Amino acid sequence: MNRRVIFFLGVALNLGTALMNIPAALDALMPLYQVSYVHISILISALWWTHGLMLIPGGILADRFGVGRIMAVCLALVGLSNLLPLLSTDFYFALIARAICGIGTGMGFAVNMKLVALSVPPQKSGSYQAYMAGCISLGSIVVYLLIPLLVQMNWRFIYMIPGWLSLLLIAFIPFLSFSRPNRLSTRTSSIRQTVWLRKGWILGCLHAMSWGSIVALGTWMPSFIAEARGATSTMPFAWAGAMVMFISAIGRVFGGVALIKCSAQRIAVGSMLVLCLLYVCLCLGPSAVLVAVFGGMAAWFASLNFGAIFQLAAQIVNGNSIGALFGFINFIANVGAFFFTFLFGWFKDETGSFAWVFGILVVFCLSSFWLGRLGLYEKAARPTKGR
Repeated sequence: MNRRVIFFLGVALNLGTALMNIPAALDALMPLYQVSYVHISILISALWWTHGLMLIPGGILADRFGVGRIMAVCLALVGLSNLLPLLSTDFYFALIARAICGIGTGMGFAVNMKLVALSVPPQKSGSYQAYMAGCISLGSIVVYLLIPLLVQMNWRFIYMIPGWLSLLLIAFIPFLSFSRPNRLSTRTSSIRQTVWLRKGWILGCLHAMSWGSIVALGTWMPSFIAEARGATSTMPFAWAGAMVMFISAIGRVFGGVALIKCSAQRIAVGSMLVLCLLYVCLCLGPSAVLVAVFGGMAAWFASLNFGAIFQLAAQIVNGNSIGALFGFINFIANVGAFFFTFLFGWFKDETGSFAWVFGILVVFCLSSFWLGRLGLYEKAARPTKGR
């Protein structure tokens, strides 16, 4: 395994800790900042706003200036933004720092995906993208397991884990060799073509349902189970968030392996139909055990298609502009992540229950399934009948 592979897997691990360190500590942060579910949802989603907005610029900057320079900037932003909240317990200070963190994670995600594409053989790109994404979920597992324990000693551990890891990774960049980018690839015309790619939009919608589901389930699964059990505290069920991320990590890795045997189209589109059925089950308000079972299955099928989606994306454009396309697809996905995360928090405050949000997810899954069926499968030519 070469140094680049080790590095992009390490960056992915750190991105996972930065993305989910707040959801792993809801019970500690809500009284610390003296906020409601809606306010804590805003704090969580503040990252997803800027994360999503910076995915396209991150891909373009990586295409233009190279992955080494931009990755150093991304890691510095993630590191410093997680160390800043240690200075104050003001909610709005933490909100600003969280938004800055999203700039770093958004750019870093797009840059890391381009680094994967440049570091492995093209025929294995989808599989390695899946392995990289599995490490993101693994990083989220780490914070879900560690933070509930460490926060009992000091709440500052919530921010220290991703903060110090980011700064540590910067030290490895000088030891990696990066080729000079082709700056002609980022002409305005090329960027416009990326945005208007029909398959890019379809893949973005599929990824929105998948990544949006992972974020929503990872964030709120402890609260789903607490609601089903009639409990008031989510801390005893923090293991459920770790479970979602663990299943997501294994599902993404398995999806990379599955690409050897199955077509990318079948994996990407078929997962939407299965997700639809699982969300119907969750909408019916089952017991706490069934919430955990169906939620875990949803995390699996929402993760299985990651490598397939970006395997299909890599076939649309050449390597010089692949960062922009990856960023665009991830931008659409993170719009879904923000929307679903906020929607669950809003429904809980307004209705006292999460159940009916899954009905909304059913509609989106069906729509994504039909978009994939219509847009990603090549129509076979009809045989000519002999006279």
